[in-house]
Amino acid sequence: MNRRHARSLILIAAASGVLTACSKPDPGMGETRKLIMGTFTEDSVTDRAGKAVAATISNTVPGVYVETWPSKGAYMNIEHLFDGTYDLVIVPAGAAYEAYTGTGACEGEKKEKLRAVAACYPIVSTWISPKKLGLSKVQELKGHPLAVGNEGSETAKVSGEVFDVLGIDKENTEIWYYGIQGGADGVRDQWADGIHAFTESPVPVYQELAAEDGIRFLSYTDEELDEILDGHPEYSKIKVPAGTYENQDDEVGTFCEKVLVCVSADMDEDLVHEIAWALEVNGPVYTAGEPFMRAMDDREFRASEIPIPLHDGAKRYYEEQGYFK
Repeated sequence: MNRRHARSLILIAAASGVLTACSKPDPGMGETRKLIMGTFTEDSVTDRAGKAVAATISNTVPGVYVETWPSKGAYMNIEHLFDGTYDLVIVPAGAAYEAYTGTGACEGEKKEKLRAVAACYPIVSTWISPKKLGLSKVQELKGHPLAVGNEGSETAKVSGEVFDVLGIDKENTEIWYYGIQGGADGVRDQWADGIHAFTESPVPVYQELAAEDGIRFLSYTDEELDEILDGHPEYSKIKVPAGTYENQDDEVGTFCEKVLVCVSADMDEDLVHEIAWALEVNGPVYTAGEPFMRAMDDREFRASEIPIPLHDGAKRYYEEQGYFK
């Protein structure tokens, strides 16, 4: 059975179990309101996350149906949110922050009404090295040949930010601009002693390596994380739980960029309150077929350390549930 088929079966089974247990009856039984959500390219990780969020809302909030539309990326999503094309969007925290503050790629085009409802999955900084080297910390990679992501990629950019903190550069370390698969080949062929991925977790290529029981996952120290996060409101600390990968016995201390469900501040407060409720009570069911969304089950991940304001409806729901005590 292929992975896509397996995901579909899990979601269908999950849906059948939750509809009677955790959906509210619609007393009016009125006309269904359709909301449009912008995601990313068809069957991308972001698109799959959007579909899981849409299914959660559609099957939990009475009288609401969410339809997902593939898009050309986060900044286009935000533009379409405010021109009326979309009602909800899935965007990384960095893009959301730039849009809200009118900085970076959104210089001079501030979207002051952009609001977050919840974080739905993390983009995680994950380093691995061959187990035989006996390394446990990212800082120990200095002096080793490293695959740091394709040149110009997000992984390569984040690798550079990490290296600035750890004092790693081309003078003291052999740095190769290979992607995740190329780096994995390098570990197998014994020319790479470390690989970095800044992507969803678990990383599919890493899962294959972990099954071979030949790699170890590397952590940052708390002090290093504090320095990496300084000046980067889009990042937050995260733990990769033990057992995320086969033969991974210890949790991994690292950082991530949260991917957010966003709306306009003008969206009805009671509707957003219902959406936040839906994501809490049924999110774990409808995301069960997407392991990279596991972090969404954690209320702190879902509602805290978000670099743009929460929508009033979401904030009210989280306060009622004691999230911020």
